[in-house]
Amino acid sequence: MLFTLYTSPVGGVTSSFGIAHTQYADDTQLYVALKGGSLSTLTDCIKALHHWLDLNGLCLNPEKTEAVIVGTSERHRAGDRIDTIDTGSAHIKTSDCVKSLGVVIDSKLTFIQHVNNICKSAHFHIKALRHIRKLLPDDAAKSAPWLLGGLITVTQYCTVLRTLISYSVCRICWPEL
Repeated sequence: MLFTLYTSPVGGVTSSFGIAHTQYADDTQLYVALKGGSLSTLTDCIKALHHWLDLNGLCLNPEKTEAVIVGTSERHRAGDRIDTIDTGSAHIKTSDCVKSLGVVIDSKLTFIQHVNNICKSAHFHIKALRHIRKLLPDDAAKSAPWLLGGLITVTQYCTVLRTLISYSVCRICWPEL
């Protein structure tokens, strides 16, 4: 709570550049539509944030700072590729995806990597449940036959999960579908 109060002026710094932002604990995320001179505005904003952090005993860690350029496939092919955002003292590399509060956001907003991560996690946890099968009473084990199944059942489950999540993401992003 105190840290949030201490860093709340960061909002004023970013707002002075007309850049949207969110803050969650020690993470600050900046959002800007890249048009005309907006990249230089973003660079200036990051420099001002870096200066404010220095004045207040904090630091911007370029190793943990991430940037993603979001756009359609056509836009990515047509536009100039931005590999780094140079702020003078920090060089921020752009990547194809970033993780924000547990959600992997890719540059084309397909959420494919996020869905794959969820499926891998589900696969791991379902396989882990097989280890406790012998500890369950027979009636409980029979009511959960997927615990008895092997890799095929887990793969089928992950396939269904991947389809449902992909469909849900599409419904969230494009509700008219």
